[in-house]
Amino acid sequence: MNLPPRPLKMLYLLLPCMLLLAACQTTRLESRPTGTYTDCDPALVGSWQATQLQTDGNIDALGTLDIPTGCQPITAHKGGKPPETLDEFTLSFARVGQLHLLVGNERSGKTPGMLVFRYETSPQHITIYPIDHALVARGIVAGTLPGHTEASSRIHPGQTHPGQAQARTTSIDNLIAGDGDVIATLLQGKPTIFSAQPVLMLQRVPAKSQAP
Repeated sequence: MNLPPRPLKMLYLLLPCMLLLAACQTTRLESRPTGTYTDCDPALVGSWQATQLQTDGNIDALGTLDIPTGCQPITAHKGGKPPETLDEFTLSFARVGQLHLLVGNERSGKTPGMLVFRYETSPQHITIYPIDHALVARGIVAGTLPGHTEASSRIHPGQTHPGQAQARTTSIDNLIAGDGDVIATLLQGKPTIFSAQPVLMLQRVPAKSQAP
């Protein structure tokens, strides 16, 4: 199944249903992991073409992202539409052990906890990896990870055809519990806690072809 189309708004680390396959899957941290933080990683400054890897191996182009000196505000350009400022989350860049992390807090404060993504950079590319939500849910249920997980299922009658099983989506909502030291230790000690499949890939746009 292809990932449903999403606006570039999800890059700003990022809307709760970031990894949309057949479900909405979310993992939040109770505390900010202990590490070295900065408001901007200079490696991210520039204009980037954002793409999303589909489960069938195809790549969808999502538009262009402009990250200024200081990393805020981030501006998205897509399909000739007016530029969109992405400001629904506050964003911090962290070094936790050998991990480079993007840590996002919902600016409205309505939802507790924070989102975290691992990222890798090179001069021409940024690759962003989500937490493996199913792995975290299994760990919480088994008692090997602290926290709680909730799963809910929804039937979509309008999407069901005669003779077919009911269309259904399942949502997973995880919270990894603990203080900053506990969270940092968990993230460093379980390399597979982050998915091996990137959720978003950015390629630097040459200066002559950047959006106006």
